[in-house]
Amino acid sequence: LDILDKNKKIPELIDLVNVSIVCYPRNKLIIKYAKKYVKNFYNCNLKHDLKNNQYSACKYLKVVKKVIKINSIIDFGSGTGAWLLAAKSLGINKLIGIEKHYEIDIEDAKILKQNVFDKVNFSADIAVSVEVGEHILPEKSSIFIDNITSSSDIVIFGAATTHQSGD
Repeated sequence: LDILDKNKKIPELIDLVNVSIVCYPRNKLIIKYAKKYVKNFYNCNLKHDLKNNQYSACKYLKVVKKVIKINSIIDFGSGTGAWLLAAKSLGINKLIGIEKHYEIDIEDAKILKQNVFDKVNFSADIAVSVEVGEHILPEKSSIFIDNITSSSDIVIFGAATTHQSGD
């Protein structure tokens, strides 16, 4: 990543960060470049690539929208914002993201720069937390789960399994 940045190979660097961030979501070097070039993820030709990464989020949200009306979403551990962007693309207009590590720039979204286990005073029609729970220290996990379940009656939750690749 450093070499690509030094040689101004920005599209290649962003492609590598976009793929690497999925496997290593808390890697400090990847976070550094995700923060540095975050606008490139949303405001250039790579916007199409990011939309491809939202495919699963759109599938889940479409199914849920068939059963309940969703006007708002709160995403615990938003990462680069794929779930929020998927929700926005499906017409969900109140977007709340909780993300301490990444810079997220999504128009009309409220992004809280805090830990997912810090007190949250927001509610939404649906709460989401995907690939975050496995990073929470055991002593903080009850607060994390309380935050999610107190913010909505409908929850989509998923955490990595033991020995899954990534950090």
